[in-house]
Amino acid sequence: MELVVDASVVAKWFLAEEKRKETEILRKNHLEKKIRLVAPALLVFELANLLITKKTVSPAKAKDGLAALLKMEIGLFLLEEDDLSFWMEQARKRNISAYDASYLALAKRLGCDFLTADRKLYEKLKSLKLVKFLD
Repeated sequence: MELVVDASVVAKWFLAEEKRKETEILRKNHLEKKIRLVAPALLVFELANLLITKKTVSPAKAKDGLAALLKMEIGLFLLEEDDLSFWMEQARKRNISAYDASYLALAKRLGCDFLTADRKLYEKLKSLKLVKFLD
């Protein structure tokens, strides 16, 4: 089973103040190959930006976190031309960023759920059955 995860979910693995049991179980299941986590390639840059700008994270810990993310072998995808119409339509219709819409477009393409820990994003997308909230 594949699941699309966004940076708000992945950040919980690397920020002590964000740790949550539910996201740790998700990570463990991915590492044990019980599920496969996927995301747009943008995920790496979003996490990098978060870790670099977080004052509680040293540069060394930011680098270690990014290295750990890459070793986790989350499936990273580029958007394809077939995704563009849905991606742009959803960004405009739901008043979300193009970045957030890319996760949604990938979930639609792969026919799987999209997991987010971003409450504001979830509120805008909760009418879509494929979007799930992880606290």
